[in-house]
Amino acid sequence: MRRNRQKENLSFEYDVAGIVEHRREEFSSKFQKCIITGVVLCILSIVPLMVAVALEYGDLSYIYGIVLLLIFVSIGVFFFVWSGIIKDSYDKLLEEGEYTREKKLKNRQSEDFSKVYWCTITAIYLGFSFLTSRWEITWILWPCAGVLYAALCAILSMKKNKNL
Repeated sequence: MRRNRQKENLSFEYDVAGIVEHRREEFSSKFQKCIITGVVLCILSIVPLMVAVALEYGDLSYIYGIVLLLIFVSIGVFFFVWSGIIKDSYDKLLEEGEYTREKKLKNRQSEDFSKVYWCTITAIYLGFSFLTSRWEITWILWPCAGVLYAALCAILSMKKNKNL
């Protein structure tokens, strides 16, 4: 069975943690620039389409406008994802943000609940759907299950916080 290394607690020698911290600090300005660039590109992505509409050169100009819009958005999303992956890797190594030991433990505990919940919901859905053959109606279980899941997670979180 393969272990998920993201859930394990890490321990480094002092100088290794210092090197990772230093590199993260060096990357932080690049991260901010990538986020700003991604936001600007996503905002400006509408400009080629607006120009195409304003110039009214025909359908081909709309197609080019949409192509440029998608190119700008995809480059912007690349900056978000690329810089986010690197930032998250530093957070994982330093066990900060979403990757603190406490949050890892909490995530491990809530995973068991998630597995049981979604397997149960799937079994109920398939059971009702096969027994009634009303597939066009039984799909409604999924949005209801999603909302119920969020509510149950919030209740479990409040209960855990009271116990701490």
